[in-house]
Amino acid sequence: MGLPPRNLTVKGHGPTLVLVHGTAGSRSSFGTLPWYLRDRFRVARYDRRGTGTWPIGEAEAVPRVERHAGDLEEVIRALGCDPVVLFGTSFGATVVLETLRARPMQVCGAILHEPAILDAGDENSSPVAREYLRLSSAGREQEAVERFLARLGSRGHEGDRPGGVRGGSPDRKAVARDLAAAVAWQPRLDELGAIEVPVLLLESELSAPATRASVERLARALPGARRETLAGAVHVLAGDETWRRVAEIVGPFVEDSARR
Repeated sequence: MGLPPRNLTVKGHGPTLVLVHGTAGSRSSFGTLPWYLRDRFRVARYDRRGTGTWPIGEAEAVPRVERHAGDLEEVIRALGCDPVVLFGTSFGATVVLETLRARPMQVCGAILHEPAILDAGDENSSPVAREYLRLSSAGREQEAVERFLARLGSRGHEGDRPGGVRGGSPDRKAVARDLAAAVAWQPRLDELGAIEVPVLLLESELSAPATRASVERLARALPGARRETLAGAVHVLAGDETWRRVAEIVGPFVEDSARR
């Protein structure tokens, strides 16, 4: 099944920026960010496979990170424009990473906010990965999801629920699929040093140590990447003030990347 109808929101004019949301979210998770950027850029966002307006059947296999990257390339083709800049957060940033590894010609830059690098087979894997693997292998996948959401909720911001959903409840099946895909992904960080497009690594000042350690690990694999810290922010980006600060950081990067 290809990109469903009405699964792509585009606002503004100028160089194209594609937003890729994280776990427990949807395209609406980017809050006011598109409004801060639409005067300078063509801002596109979509619901990833298995979320929002892109449902999948009960019998369908869990979409792997590579499948999500293929979907992102389809979104880029559907936009039918000059090379784009990609901005992914959390699992969405993992999808962007896998897309960069394939080195598509249509990408001229990437912003990665705290990618979910959860390789459970790595001795440096995150506590989230170890906990998910332990619980899911014992048939307690639902408990793993609830614990993951509790982690996100404990780091919420300005009353927002995980994924930027106000007053609602995250799709727990979609969360379980993302966790399974993130843990199964083999990062292949040694291949990322060959990435030629500009990369901006974005991290939140108040994220968990394991999350920031993943950013540090990625920075070593991408020696040419720029690195910026969002002061006072947590892993789940939410709230108008946070999105305003994000726009201030990413705007110049998108402009510079598009001019190359």
